[in-house]
Amino acid sequence: MCGAIKKCHKSSLQKVVLHNSLLHAPKLGCTMKLITKLHDLDEAQSIKYRLEIRGIPIYIGSENSGPAMGVMPAADCYTIWTEIDEQYQCAITALNDEEYEAANPVHIDEFRSSQEASVHTFRQKFSKVNEYILNTIMLGVVAWFGFYVLSNM
Repeated sequence: MCGAIKKCHKSSLQKVVLHNSLLHAPKLGCTMKLITKLHDLDEAQSIKYRLEIRGIPIYIGSENSGPAMGVMPAADCYTIWTEIDEQYQCAITALNDEEYEAANPVHIDEFRSSQEASVHTFRQKFSKVNEYILNTIMLGVVAWFGFYVLSNM
């Protein structure tokens, strides 16, 4: 999914305070780019809706838990990320230009469904591996216990 999206042209206007850093996204193996950090959840959600309506998937860090005051320097705010790093410049342009339309918009519902499907597939595979490991350990414990009982008779 990451490689399928082409980069947008750079905008000369950059009104939003930006932080150009990367974070590895565990969801699909893509990278996400940080757009900005905000202290107001309503403002963060407003940005999310403005961008997602244009086909740019957005992730809000700490959206469900809220900022953790006084714990870590970077944990005192909500972070807004583009979920597809190739759409970073599209997101910046869309935030600065209300008329902007993304060059390669993503259908948000399909994107979320593919994320959920990939997470579900990963969990199924992980569960099978864990089941195999647990069964191997249990078989080893039973064999050891049987050997221990038989050797002490």
